[in-house]
Amino acid sequence: MIKKMYHKGALLSLTATALFFSSQIVEANNSACKNIMVSKATINLPQNNLLIRPKNFIVNPSTGPVHEVMVTNFNNKPFSGIIEIKYDKAWTSTPKFHKVFLKAGETKKISQAITKAIDYTSNSYPVHIVMKSSGGKIVYDKKFITRCFSAPYYEVDINGSLKEWSDAIPVSFVTKGKKTTLRSYWGRDNFYIAVEVQEDKFLGTSDSKTPDCIQISMSGRKETSHTNQFVAVGSNSMWSGDKVYVVSEDGKRPKVVENSQIDVDRDDDKKITTYEIAIPFAAIKGVRPTAGRGLNFSIVVQDPDGTAIRELASIMNMATLKTRANRWFSGEVDSFSVNAREAKFNDRVDFGFCSSLH
Repeated sequence: MIKKMYHKGALLSLTATALFFSSQIVEANNSACKNIMVSKATINLPQNNLLIRPKNFIVNPSTGPVHEVMVTNFNNKPFSGIIEIKYDKAWTSTPKFHKVFLKAGETKKISQAITKAIDYTSNSYPVHIVMKSSGGKIVYDKKFITRCFSAPYYEVDINGSLKEWSDAIPVSFVTKGKKTTLRSYWGRDNFYIAVEVQEDKFLGTSDSKTPDCIQISMSGRKETSHTNQFVAVGSNSMWSGDKVYVVSEDGKRPKVVENSQIDVDRDDDKKITTYEIAIPFAAIKGVRPTAGRGLNFSIVVQDPDGTAIRELASIMNMATLKTRANRWFSGEVDSFSVNAREAKFNDRVDFGFCSSLH
């Protein structure tokens, strides 16, 4: 028999102004790097000083989206050549290659139209990117895995059960052997999030001054967009939790966010903690719920007595920050504290709203 302990929770909202760390980045999972100086900051770059990042699909690949790839030339001279973007053999896309000219320090967006594709239940899509110089020499050759990171339209009852989440698009990642799975929906008034956290023990606000929690960030696509941050926590006490707080930047006493909902469910047999959350769009500044709209959305899982920091961005081909001064909130919140200072990635993960899964 599976034992379940239901915890009331609290959801906290934090607001911050977006910052951009383009001069303090390193391409993820690159083994052949060298240091150069850019804007007074030391960064690590690939051997040929070309930084390439395929973005996420923000709608299902089978719908024929345009896939974006960002290319930056960190050389001190222009680059001229071609870039070829390849997918699964069963897929087709256009054009066959792109002619590219990049000034020193310039970033460009390359758009590849997907004309035939299949949606994978694994939500892992291989992308092979090859760049050649104008002389035909291969200067970049790397295989990536990209995801579809999107929320279908669906209204959810927040009750601690994931039975209504079968039409969501799950994204999973593993940190130190522990799995985290994120699902999301959007409705007319709310943004819905479900996070399953595999962990040996759950620490609520009644157990620790540094409890387990989920940090959530949302913002518009522009670098100047307002950044909204939220923190979801649960409690092991029937006398506390079940509250939603907004934490202001000016140090004022936290205030209740109206109409937010959260249910935290612990399955001790499976060692999984499930967070089910609804955040009113009225509390998310600068984000309008519209099908096809792109934005930035990410989470950090805090597991202080286990894996410590778990970052969704770690599987999103994101560039890591060279310094710990990142976007994620760290500090005191009401009766507990949050520590995201060891987070390596910022919060600008490509995300979108879609009309439905099918």
